[in-house]
Amino acid sequence: MAPHTLTLRLIGSRTVAGEIAVDDLLALGGSLQSLTRRVGRFVVGQPGPGRTHKATDRATRLTLRAVGSGSTVLDLGMGDVDVLPLLDATGLLESATMDRLWEIFAGLETGYRPGWMTDLLSTTTIEFVDALSMTASECQVSGRSAGIPRPNLRVRPATVNRTDWSGGPSLAGIDGVDDEEVAAFLAALNQ
Repeated sequence: MAPHTLTLRLIGSRTVAGEIAVDDLLALGGSLQSLTRRVGRFVVGQPGPGRTHKATDRATRLTLRAVGSGSTVLDLGMGDVDVLPLLDATGLLESATMDRLWEIFAGLETGYRPGWMTDLLSTTTIEFVDALSMTASECQVSGRSAGIPRPNLRVRPATVNRTDWSGGPSLAGIDGVDDEEVAAFLAALNQ
């Protein structure tokens, strides 16, 4: 059993509660796996593109443990046990990766992009938000690390300010359209 768990409760999905379309699962799972792997690479000092070391890959690999009923709940495990201790004695790779991943989720909830984020991590975060927006209007995130609960967070794709996260151009001010209106329009198209 993975010592780190991540639970995504999808609210306002396009399917019946307790179900998820396979293509949505693939997009959401793939983008979350990419984000988790990039965070792990950042933690071990390999933030740029390139091959991921096998130990980092093992430590950041997500596994789908269950799909729960009620609202759609994805129960995920992360990593193997104690794959790679960090050289600076700040903790194990898996724990450090979950700490950073939780900072990203908290930032998505509060609108604050963590200062340590690289452009590549920010782009990967937006890819996760895009996949989430195709699946649900809200995601409640919870988890545990080594048996200790992590704070519960909410991610609402339509409220994420893409400019703050991507550093890319904003549509705000162009013909009176702002980013929130664009996000709401895109969310409406996907329903």
